[in-house]
Amino acid sequence: MEMMKKILLLIFTSFVCLSIAVFAYLNYKAGLLKTSYPVWDIKSHSYKLVNKKPKSWVSVKSVPKEALWAIIISEDWAFYQHSGLDLNQLEIVLKESLDRGKIARGASTITQQVIKNALLSSERSLV
Repeated sequence: MEMMKKILLLIFTSFVCLSIAVFAYLNYKAGLLKTSYPVWDIKSHSYKLVNKKPKSWVSVKSVPKEALWAIIISEDWAFYQHSGLDLNQLEIVLKESLDRGKIARGASTITQQVIKNALLSSERSLV
């Protein structure tokens, strides 16, 4: 029994350390978004960060408010009600997925999509 406690403690400690390392890495990468721009790279079929704003980009101020709202609402209707992670939608999706026996749909927010695509990978997966 004592050996089992040590093993569980080791597993828990390893998980905590790994979680801290992953969080620190993502925090560092997210900081890059303050000085870089995520741009789709046709050759690699993924996003890459560039230092200069692409010439084809326009300022947010020049985009009609109706267009901005349409984009926000279509991607993340609760954008202003959460802080980047919509726990209510995640709970609903988990319940729907358990009921159906498969992943029912996505529940990522705009924030999660930017982080995933710009800093991780464009691969579609549960992770």
